[in-house]
Amino acid sequence: MATQSFTKEITFEAKDVDNLIKALENNKKPKLTNIKTEFVTDKKEIEKLLGENSIVTKFIGIY
Repeated sequence: MATQSFTKEITFEAKDVDNLIKALENNKKPKLTNIKTEFVTDKKEIEKLLGENSIVTKFIGIY
């Protein structure tokens, strides 16, 4: 028995196909920038960044 993910039909509208073709024809390189990163391990800082309703804060046990 096939799962739903294998039996679902995907349809595209003409404008979607046109936009996809335009995107694939684009030879421009993305503008890359360097950014500073750091690990955040303090629970209060994570709470401040993500908020109390975030699934991440619930998963790690802040709430």
